[in-house]
Amino acid sequence: MDNRHFAAARFRRRIAATCALVAASVLAVVVPTGAVTQALAAVHINLSSSMPAKDSHVTTPLREIRLRFSGTVDVTRAHVRLLASDGRAVALGTLTAVADSSTVAVSRVSGTLAPGTYTVEWDAVAADGAQGEGAFNFMYMPTPAR
Repeated sequence: MDNRHFAAARFRRRIAATCALVAASVLAVVVPTGAVTQALAAVHINLSSSMPAKDSHVTTPLREIRLRFSGTVDVTRAHVRLLASDGRAVALGTLTAVADSSTVAVSRVSGTLAPGTYTVEWDAVAADGAQGEGAFNFMYMPTPAR
């Protein structure tokens, strides 16, 4: 190996070290102020939890889908769909707000579920206009009657 190879390697290490210092400096200024977190929160509304939960195994008849969001949700502009593994939609009632929480929305399951894997797709708009969407799966395996 010649000196050019070592010089190029040394140059790359210096560039990497400089980039690391710049990144650390930016993080030292931005992270404590919370500017990044606040900016992201203003743009999106996220799903905090659900019933049924993501990747859960449900063994009793499903009567409702309950979604808890990261902020106040506008249920007039939010939607939820329940899809069977073959892609067919399961009948749901209208998504409604819960009286004691502005971050929770509920939809009654009016269709019948066969054993299998289901997907819940949702999209929501927060009271401040922030938008979000997502999906999660759960498995329905009813306990056999005795």
